[in-house]
Amino acid sequence: MTTNRNILEDQRKTNEKLLDIRRHADKNGKNWLGHRALSGADTIDKLLLIGAGIEELCNTNRTTRSSVEKHLHHLQNEHGLTITRQTILRFVPSKTK
Repeated sequence: MTTNRNILEDQRKTNEKLLDIRRHADKNGKNWLGHRALSGADTIDKLLLIGAGIEELCNTNRTTRSSVEKHLHHLQNEHGLTITRQTILRFVPSKTK
């Protein structure tokens, strides 16, 4: 469970990464959403920037579908991010202030 997340900041940084994936490089061993670099969560976050099928997300670090679904739920509920859930799952730009 994430505590003290700045949802608007997470949305802003995700929007900027969607425009230019080079923005907000990993820092202090964490990605732009605060997930540990090179972890399954980090890999899923990065795949959602370009779009990936559920099978591809499940193949990240041998992650189970249940773990992927939990992480997607976490991204939506604790980071305030929107994810398309069609053939390809992908972050949707947020309308930030």
